[in-house]
Amino acid sequence: MIQDIKKLLKDLKGTLLMVSIENQYILDIVNKNKELYEVYYLDRSKLFNGFKKKKDKTKNVKLRKLKKKFKNKLDYMLCDVNGINIDLNRVIYNTYNIIGKKIIFYGIYDEYDVDRVASMYKRYGCTCKKEIYKDGFILEVNTSKIKVTKLFINKIGDLFKNIVEVIGNLLVS
Repeated sequence: MIQDIKKLLKDLKGTLLMVSIENQYILDIVNKNKELYEVYYLDRSKLFNGFKKKKDKTKNVKLRKLKKKFKNKLDYMLCDVNGINIDLNRVIYNTYNIIGKKIIFYGIYDEYDVDRVASMYKRYGCTCKKEIYKDGFILEVNTSKIKVTKLFINKIGDLFKNIVEVIGNLLVS
């Protein structure tokens, strides 16, 4: 899985938003890529308004300022789903219209997370390519032909699904 992520990262050109990336190997690949001229970093502490310094060409950004600062200006996003499982809806709603080309999700395989993220983007007209490995998954979302409709209804539907999931988990445990 890491080798496929390495291949994907070497082909990227332009700007990149990294969300919750902790793997030093992946960070080194991004820093070595000369075609990426700007890299923005959003980690778990930034989701809760913390601060964490990164070296090289990465810049820290806040989640709530993404839409204002980068309206259709970022080309790619790389995201570790397992690092932001709690805030997955917030990340998706704040990044669906700022990424111009491709979003890459990866992580430890959990079928619910993969299908949930894919369905959220498919309802906006994006194409999703899912690759499942024995140790994880990679989900590539092509956002070049995105059409946003019924955003408020989708947010309410996702909120309802999350409430039902929490109640179900409480009843099971």
